[in-house]
Order: sequence, then C-alpha cells, then structure tokens
Amino acid sequence: MTGRLTEKQRVAVQAVEAARQAGMTLSDYAKAQGLELRPVYDAIAALRRRGALPGSDRPRKRQSNSRFVAVRVANSSAPVWSTWAFLIPATPAAV
Repeated sequence: MTGRLTEKQRVAVQAVEAARQAGMTLSDYAKAQGLELRPVYDAIAALRRRGALPGSDRPRKRQSNSRFVAVRVANSSAPVWSTWAFLIPATPAAV
C-alpha cells in the first residue's frame, strides 16, 4: 500500500499503525512523537475517501446541538379559506 502514497500519507499510515500497535490513541501517539495531528487526520480521511484504507470501526457521533428538526407534513382536511379570519378594525373616519 505504501507504493503510491505521498510523504504526508505515508507518515499518517505509519502513525496509525504504530499507535494501534502501542495501544494508544492516534492523538496521544501524535503528541508523543511531536506530529501535528490535523495533517495526519486529513491524510487518513483522504485515503479513506479513495478507498485505500477501510473506514473507521467506531460509529460517527451525531451532533445533538443541531438547530434543525425533522418535520413531517400532513395533509389537512379543512379547506384553506376556513382556517383564516380577518378582522378589519373600524377607523374613526369610517364610523
């Protein structure tokens, strides 16, 4: 697999394998080795998108602080005109 990798991708793959062998998280391993974590994660993500690496074995976390809510729209049996009422106030000039 290391035949067609860029230098950053090669370093990232080696870091993932070494962290796994050491029983460490990738972030802990990167800190211990003095590696910048973001480029390592970016290289791994690019390789996963290409299919060169398998996906993560951990499920993705869902964002719970989303401001969007799923809504189901149902048909109403009442006609639209019956659901609106207009109240026009009388003006002093008209009275």
